[in-house]
Amino acid sequence: MGSRSIMRAPADQILSEKSVKYRTSVKGATTWYNLDPCPVCEKGDHQCGVSEMTGRDGGLVHGFKCQHSDETSYEAFLTALGYDLPPAPSGKTVRRPAPRPFLAPAAPSNNPSAAEPHKKLNPLNMEANARYRKRLVDNSGAMEYLSGRGLTAATIERFKLGLSNEYVGKDGKTSGYALTYPMIFADGHFYAKNGYYNIPGVTLAPMDVNGWMKGSVEAYYGDAAGERPWLMVCEGAKDLWRVWQEIQGTELADKLLLVTSTHGTGLPENWRAPEFWQGWEKVFAGHDSDEAGDKMALRIAGYAERDVLRVRTPETHGKDWTDFFQAGGTVEALTELLDKAPIVTTKIQGDDEDGGPRLGDNIYNPIDIAGAYHKGHLHYVTRVLSREVVPVKLADGMIDTQLVERKVVKVVRSDGRMLSVHEPPAPPGTPKEDRILRLSDGTLLERRPAPSPYASWSWPSILRFQSARGEGRPVAVRPLPQLYRDVRRFLESRVWLPYRDDYTMLALTALATYVQPVFESVPLFLVSGPKGTGKTEIGRAMTEVCANACMIGQGSAATIARLIDMTRGFVVLDDLEAVGRKKGGDDQFSELIQGLKLSYKKSTAVKIWTDVKTMQVERLNFFGIKMVNNTSGVDQILGSRMLTVQTRKRLPAETAHWEQHRTPPESFRPGELRDELHTWAFQSVQEVDQAYQVILPQGQERSDEIAAPLRALAALMGDDIAKASLERALERQGRQAIEIEEPEDLLEEALHNLVREGFREVAVQHIILEMRKIAPENFGAERTTDIPVWSRAEWVGRKLRNHGWVDVEQQPRRFRFLDMQWRALTLAKAFVEDARERLQQEGEDLPPWEGRGVTDFCKGCHDCPYRAAGCDIAERRLAAERRPGFSVGLQ
Repeated sequence: MGSRSIMRAPADQILSEKSVKYRTSVKGATTWYNLDPCPVCEKGDHQCGVSEMTGRDGGLVHGFKCQHSDETSYEAFLTALGYDLPPAPSGKTVRRPAPRPFLAPAAPSNNPSAAEPHKKLNPLNMEANARYRKRLVDNSGAMEYLSGRGLTAATIERFKLGLSNEYVGKDGKTSGYALTYPMIFADGHFYAKNGYYNIPGVTLAPMDVNGWMKGSVEAYYGDAAGERPWLMVCEGAKDLWRVWQEIQGTELADKLLLVTSTHGTGLPENWRAPEFWQGWEKVFAGHDSDEAGDKMALRIAGYAERDVLRVRTPETHGKDWTDFFQAGGTVEALTELLDKAPIVTTKIQGDDEDGGPRLGDNIYNPIDIAGAYHKGHLHYVTRVLSREVVPVKLADGMIDTQLVERKVVKVVRSDGRMLSVHEPPAPPGTPKEDRILRLSDGTLLERRPAPSPYASWSWPSILRFQSARGEGRPVAVRPLPQLYRDVRRFLESRVWLPYRDDYTMLALTALATYVQPVFESVPLFLVSGPKGTGKTEIGRAMTEVCANACMIGQGSAATIARLIDMTRGFVVLDDLEAVGRKKGGDDQFSELIQGLKLSYKKSTAVKIWTDVKTMQVERLNFFGIKMVNNTSGVDQILGSRMLTVQTRKRLPAETAHWEQHRTPPESFRPGELRDELHTWAFQSVQEVDQAYQVILPQGQERSDEIAAPLRALAALMGDDIAKASLERALERQGRQAIEIEEPEDLLEEALHNLVREGFREVAVQHIILEMRKIAPENFGAERTTDIPVWSRAEWVGRKLRNHGWVDVEQQPRRFRFLDMQWRALTLAKAFVEDARERLQQEGEDLPPWEGRGVTDFCKGCHDCPYRAAGCDIAERRLAAERRPGFSVGLQ
């Protein structure tokens, strides 16, 4: 190698000889070698780099960029490594050739129009080639080399392999005896252009340790294109020859067309256009079974925008196809590998029913990919900082390099693929609004995806997931029951709830937020209770363990609507009625409420929103699990989509018990728990979907529809205790507040509930508690400090008698209970019969006629349905229970 010929030597060879550590990255046609350390500035961490690309003459062209100095000369880089470079010939400045312009893509290579003579080259000179071939046959060392690679004389003759002349260069060095092969293009003909390979021990002064070719990167074919339905890209002509040789006389010979690139990692220009790859039924990336081969497969898949199958040699049979057959591999084994080859990238979806792209008009059916469950995969939108070095043309015509940075949106798919967004070529003059967007797997996009401003999956965790799935292994996460218990314990540490079953319901809801795109309907939540009972704290705690969670307090209806659309996770609307009180916000507040009413169902959650200030029309997606904190309650329609979490003020003994037994909140790490839950969701989405499909048909009522996600997750856990707890919480939902207009309606509904529970003799205190349980917040009170009339014992007694709902012929029975004076009233027989008939019409089981005892509703404060209804009996009962010899019953 001449002293200046080192300028064209492969960079990895030079760096290896000088023991310089490096990392490689491929940016288009350029390979970057990031150095550790840089020999110029002596800084590490792979910040400085050498670029390598193929020039117009087919040789390697290099550049250099030092981040800690102004040095950009490749000569200076080589000098720093210890090479002594003479001046350039004639004293001229060595300029780096500009990158080749992008050429118009050729037609698909298996299209008959592509199989035309190569217009820029002459046909192969058969006489000259015959001399090359004779020189090869006469050279025992060369023939022994080819025989050692398993090539037969017939294959050598078929591809017209030869041996180059011996010649003396201008530097006085003798070269020659390289293996030659004439080019075969898409028409299957031989042309007057040779590629070369180094034959160790035979070739003199090779230009490369492996192979080389002058001129631009070309595609080298094994046969004429247009005759075979499958295409396999090999890594180099030597592998192509061996595979071609083995498949002759088999079915594969009629199916499989072999092709390779003439310049290693370089790609022919027409390979970079999707049209080149579309004509074959199957495309296989058959590169070497190593990291570099995998990168080439991904690179081709990125250009192809269709299914590309990755076929690799087994680990026991070497890394390339020559090794494979030399180690005993067979055509049958190759056929099996082709049949089982996994997809590198998926085919375009949504163009038409059979999934194949067709010319002409096609169905336009894009999707909103942010958080979507599409074709069996979850998707998560994230943003990364992309940094690369690009060539720039200086004013004097020289080529320099520049470090550039930008934010790039990536979409993580649940199989581990990291997808990018691109805008396919459109006809000239196409308006911006008519251009389309696709993911790199071909998915047609409705709009450019944007990460959630409340993204909860950390980038290191995403990288771990992607790396593991790329290697075909799962990321280690704890089983679902353990994750559920951690979420529940966290909620128990942060908030106190009167009904412990509500912790189960909320913990399962938190899990559901990570997989909510799987579900067709999801629950909404209403946190109900007096002021100062922890409603806001429940929302805050949930945002720490739910996916992409945010809490919205004050804000306009338009702002809240956009945040719901952007978040794509769990949303807490704290003090929703404050939005409605904003001046001029009534119309948009009503529009927001209407959107919330429909947001529980995926098919109805997309809303056309008009900003009343700008009159801009937007398409917003409201779908997702939400929690509403609203002291005045919600209307009947919205309430029918909601599950209620009840709060109340704690008794001192309850506070002390909670503080004593809860896990300290600071012992939890919500960020790590969220990462683990995201990973679990992406790895288990298929199992979640299967469990959901089993649960979903069981309920046709809306209550069953919104509870199905929680029941599916409980079933997936296989935890009978959690399942029973969830069912108790859901059963209590059926007895939540209903639409009440008059106090008398509230009283009648409360009496019907007591008949349903088997009471025939009732106490006024019991009736009032039942009314408190089902009444909307502040019902019947003009001000929040008012005591409503229906909560007064004298009003209740008078209305019972006036409506004939109690037996007036029987005097109320007086008795003492828990040191209080009570009166027992007997319900009228006609009222009880009417109530039982109503229950029968509603399909409920009738309670025994003889009924329950008047004090049977008060059996203890644990899980009492009236704990959250402002029960004024609880303190007396707890005090009585502390007395020796206490027993439940009349006193």
